[in-house]
Amino acid sequence: MVRKYKLRPRPTARVDRFSILPDEVAHHILSFLKFIDLVRVSTVSKTCRRFYLSIPSLEINRYNLYARRDQEEVQLLNFLDRYFFNRGDNRIQHFHIHWSFNWKPSNKQIQVTDWIHKAVRCNVEVLDIDFCALPPLFVMPSSVFVSQSLRSLSVHLHGVILQAPSSSLLCNLHYLKLSEIKIVDECFFKWISCSCKCIKELQLDQIRGLPKITIESSSLKLFKVWSKDLFHLNIFGDKIEDIHITWRKFYPPPSRKWLNISAPNLKNLKWEGNLMNIQNLGILMSLEKAVVFLESAVNEFDNVSKVICSISRAKVVILNEWTIKALLREYIIPTSLDDLCCFGVELKNLNDDLVPAVVSLLREMPNLNTLQIQCSPRSSVANSRCSGIDMGFWKLQNLAFIYQLKEAKLWLSNGSNGIELAKYILEHAQNLEKMVIFHLFKDSDVVRELKSKMISNATVVCHVRKDERATSLRFIH
Repeated sequence: MVRKYKLRPRPTARVDRFSILPDEVAHHILSFLKFIDLVRVSTVSKTCRRFYLSIPSLEINRYNLYARRDQEEVQLLNFLDRYFFNRGDNRIQHFHIHWSFNWKPSNKQIQVTDWIHKAVRCNVEVLDIDFCALPPLFVMPSSVFVSQSLRSLSVHLHGVILQAPSSSLLCNLHYLKLSEIKIVDECFFKWISCSCKCIKELQLDQIRGLPKITIESSSLKLFKVWSKDLFHLNIFGDKIEDIHITWRKFYPPPSRKWLNISAPNLKNLKWEGNLMNIQNLGILMSLEKAVVFLESAVNEFDNVSKVICSISRAKVVILNEWTIKALLREYIIPTSLDDLCCFGVELKNLNDDLVPAVVSLLREMPNLNTLQIQCSPRSSVANSRCSGIDMGFWKLQNLAFIYQLKEAKLWLSNGSNGIELAKYILEHAQNLEKMVIFHLFKDSDVVRELKSKMISNATVVCHVRKDERATSLRFIH
């Protein structure tokens, strides 16, 4: 008997589909990997190694590289030295480096700083530096400041002094962010003002050391500062469109603090924290949106009405509860809010004490067409203190804006004051086009009944609030 054999199909050779991808596609895929995974990919084939040595977006984070012992860190540093050597001049578009040191000068600081120099040599465009536990003074390689390719620079030093560059070093930076850095020399800001001729965005986050900062730029468009020991701030720029200031309380407080702004084309202003003794905001003829969120009881309320008057030409104004309380304490309500189109407030709750202050502001906004009021979903104020305002009160106010109002959004909290306001709007805003009400579950039946007496053909949308804590305002941008 002859045994029959079945012929098995010959296995086809595996195709390396990744290696035949165009460089830009392969680089995009590899950009989602951590560096240690890139190293593993590089061992697959010669083509993968070429991708690994030419990837334009490079992130090196010491905490992702598992070098916990000193000897392991030395080996890692040497490995990365060889990596940058083997890269050669392959272009680096984005380089992010996060490294921790031991507070003392050492060779590893020299090695890591040399990687920055090599990234600049490879025409890096975006450079993010995050160094922890450095010695007291960090000197940035001068090649960073004179790089012709570098457009974005972010430096985070966790409280270490950053040495000021020479004012003779001209740079092409468009974006500069300094975080948790101590600056002790005014020359640093003179360098920004005089040498950064192309800068468009400047962010100073928790900058310490100097009590006075002066920025003067003909190209700057956005300026953002967060500080608690900055006492004098001067900002000058014809092209500045956005300014965001977060000024926290400093103990002991200085006797005098001032702010000077000269930005005739400013469109958006956001002020958080505390006010100064003197604030000169200039004439803001182009202002479109202003947000003033003052801090709680630590604030000095003397100049709030002056600030509100300075932003009165804005189309959109958003205030928080402490700002409104400050106005109520001063007994001065600005009387020049005729151009205001959108008004928003953020409150813990619409309690009986706050309503008169809100009404006083609304009375000065005859052309208001968008109103947004957000209250925290959970408030410690008793319902009895949030239920003393009824429809009769609102009718007696004779608010002119109610006939211009087109859109309203209300985030209601405990008590009936918010519901009574919603009822007043629906029954009197004849030009209303849309109203959105976010309410507590227990008020669902009462809110549904509000629609029965509405005077307009507006679209009314009601949602049960699902948030468990106060969220940020969802205002029109």
